[in-house]
Formats: sequence, C-alpha cells, structure tokens
Amino acid sequence: MDLLERQTELRAERRALIETLRRGRPGAVTRPGRRAEAGSPELRQLRRLELALKRIETGAYGLCMACGGEISPARLHAYPATALCASCKGEG
Repeated sequence: MDLLERQTELRAERRALIETLRRGRPGAVTRPGRRAEAGSPELRQLRRLELALKRIETGAYGLCMACGGEISPARLHAYPATALCASCKGEG
C-alpha cells in the first residue's frame, strides 16, 4: 500500500471516529448523550490518527518515534496509526 492510499484510509477512519464522537452512537465507548472525556479511548485514537497523518505529511510515517528505525509493513498494516516499532512497543 502506498502512502496516498494509507493517508486516505487514515482520513476515513478519522472522519468516522469524529462522527461517532459527535453522535454518541450506541456501541461507542462513550455513553450516549455524553461528550467524550479528555482521556477517552476515542480521543486518544483520534490523536494517534492525526499524528499519523502529520507523519505522512512530513515524511516520517513508517519510522519509529523512539528508535528511528523502520516500522515493519506488517505492523503498519495491522496498526496504521502506530508510531512505534514492535521492539520499542515491547512486542518484539
């Protein structure tokens, strides 16, 4: 998958998450009729998506924010907004 496709995918996920937060849709982690709190899983994911989009823009997407090494394509496929390689995340 190239960066343009990844960027499109991340933007779509971001839009869907924002819509979920706005509507307080059943099935969302937040309770219906209640705004997401600052530390909510949805807002943390939104922030991860925004940072991933920024890394695409700056050319840093796919590089580990901790060690600077490359994040494996398989990991990026499984976790498109990840900022850490498996080793730095403690999974490798």
